[in-house]
Amino acid sequence: DIDTLGVRGFENNARDREAKSIDFRFLSKPGNEIFSSASWVAGIYAYDRQVDLSYTEDAYYPPYEPWTGSLTSRFESNRFAVYGQLDWPISDKWLLSLGSRIEHFDNQYSDSYGVVGDINDDLVGGKLSLQYMIDDSAMAYVSLIRGYKTGGVNSDAMGKALVNDQTDSIAFLENNLSYDGEVALNYEVGFKSLYLEDSLVVNVSAFYIDRQDMQASVAFEISTSNWTAYRENIQGSNNYGLELELDWQANEQLRLFAGLGILKTELGDLQVLDVNDEVLEQAGRDQAHAPGYQFNAGLEYGFMKHYLASIQVDGKDNFFFSNSHNEQSDSYEVLHANISYSQGPVTLSLWGRNLTDEDYQVRGFYFGNNPANDWVAEPYYQFGEPRVFGLSGKYDF
Repeated sequence: DIDTLGVRGFENNARDREAKSIDFRFLSKPGNEIFSSASWVAGIYAYDRQVDLSYTEDAYYPPYEPWTGSLTSRFESNRFAVYGQLDWPISDKWLLSLGSRIEHFDNQYSDSYGVVGDINDDLVGGKLSLQYMIDDSAMAYVSLIRGYKTGGVNSDAMGKALVNDQTDSIAFLENNLSYDGEVALNYEVGFKSLYLEDSLVVNVSAFYIDRQDMQASVAFEISTSNWTAYRENIQGSNNYGLELELDWQANEQLRLFAGLGILKTELGDLQVLDVNDEVLEQAGRDQAHAPGYQFNAGLEYGFMKHYLASIQVDGKDNFFFSNSHNEQSDSYEVLHANISYSQGPVTLSLWGRNLTDEDYQVRGFYFGNNPANDWVAEPYYQFGEPRVFGLSGKYDF
């Protein structure tokens, strides 16, 4: 009922100039090692891209008057990096690996409303790991990895605020137009091994990630029922957990496999406004889309020389949909199966996914979206794939 609910239309036209990138890489060759036995790689990387966007929005919510807004913008990104890695077998049992990447980036944004953002920084990533060969079929390792994400401009949120001419939203986003880069320090210890005459693979690891200046996505209401998201940096976030992988070729026909991940996350100092414009304190809560566990288990069985049948179950714990509200998914398990026939280069497969037709949520939102209901906030969910069957074929040339 258009007279009751209203309508909104969007038109986006993006012209992405061809991105240019250059990557020169130099590798050591046998006899060209350093420190007697250390192999190495070094390289230079450059990247340039420009995107032009034209955005138009038309909306009508009775009894308000219809309105139209438009915006054109340009985003330019330039990056230059040097990198290298050294793998040094310091003895028959010990391998030391050291790698680093140093990058300079410059992101520039401008639009037809006069908003300008220029973000540039020098970033350093790297890896230090030490591996120990316990015997021919077992290896333990410890590593420290420094990763990063570049900063940016909240151009999408600002653009929507400008198009909708929302003075309060524009003022807020002017003070939050840009966000800084994020650094993740990943500490990991693990063990990889083979058993039962190399037929059983066992991998286990534990990790802790210190997320410095975490880039948190926060929902933001530009105007009534007109939502977007912006990014801001928060302090004190971390992730830690365990991962286990098993893969057993029980005999020539039967293979069994399983994997399990345990994850604990924590949001840092984050405060958001909920749908009632009240402050919601999220510090210490689990991060969005971070289930406490995930697992998969299954088997493959080959028969009659050319046939292979498999069945697998995937499971996931409940998780928060957003950093901006506390709606959660349900935990779920989904079942898949496949049977294939192979003859020479030809493979035919009959498969089914989510065989039990499980309803499970993959995304969730919480806001007022119905003017006939006085814009009362309520949850909205996007569900995962329902039961699906298919037949596929492959030919290897």
